[in-house]
Amino acid sequence: MDGIEITEMVAAGAAVLLVLALLGTYLRRRLIAAGAPMFVCAYRRPGRASWRYGLARFESEHLVVFPLSGATLQPSHRVSRTGMALLHAGEPARGQAPLVEDPVVVALSDSGRQLEMVLPRDSYTAVRSWHEASPPGWPPRVA
Repeated sequence: MDGIEITEMVAAGAAVLLVLALLGTYLRRRLIAAGAPMFVCAYRRPGRASWRYGLARFESEHLVVFPLSGATLQPSHRVSRTGMALLHAGEPARGQAPLVEDPVVVALSDSGRQLEMVLPRDSYTAVRSWHEASPPGWPPRVA
């Protein structure tokens, strides 16, 4: 084998690895979506400085958040619909929010566990509506 053949084999191997990584990312996204719409968000526990990007989706009784990257199909956070409290929502401080279009910073609590999220404004509206509505099969909430 000469140098050109080895270079071609390395390039072909790198291309195959790239295609496999992209395919794996696509399949993971399809599996965690479970046929439901998802939205991009950033999240962190209070007191932590760094934000992590994630994908969130609504289930009938939970808001689930998955890390944007990784191989796991398990959510990193699961917030109960009935135990959830919206503690605070507002505009992010300058330079505070990650790269989320038209961001809203939301502080959530679920049975004493807190989670901060940065959501696009339309996704924040969806979270509020989902939280205020009754889950399927439950009696309607009356204010």
